[in-house]
Amino acid sequence: MSIFGNKSIVVRQVFAEDLDSELLMIKEAILRDLDTNQDRYASDSIKLLKCQGIDFEKNKEKGINSKDFAKKFWDYGLLFNCYGLKSIT
Repeated sequence: MSIFGNKSIVVRQVFAEDLDSELLMIKEAILRDLDTNQDRYASDSIKLLKCQGIDFEKNKEKGINSKDFAKKFWDYGLLFNCYGLKSIT
C-alpha cells in the first residue's frame, strides 16, 4: 500500500511559459532562482536533488521567477482561497 493511502498524487512540472494557464493546478512550481554556484550552504540538499533528477540548468533557463510566481499567486486570489493549502516553501 502507498504511504499516501488511496489519495491520487499528481505532480505537474510548470515552467514560465505555462504559468498563466496552469496556475490553478500547480502542485509544484519549478523556480529559477536557486543558483547552485552561490547557494553553497545548501550543498547537501543540492546533491540530493541532483540525484533525484532535478535539472538545475533547465530550471534556471525555463523556470518561473519566484517574484512572478508570488505576484500571480496573489493576483489570482489564491493566498486566501486555498483551504487545502498546507505550506508554501
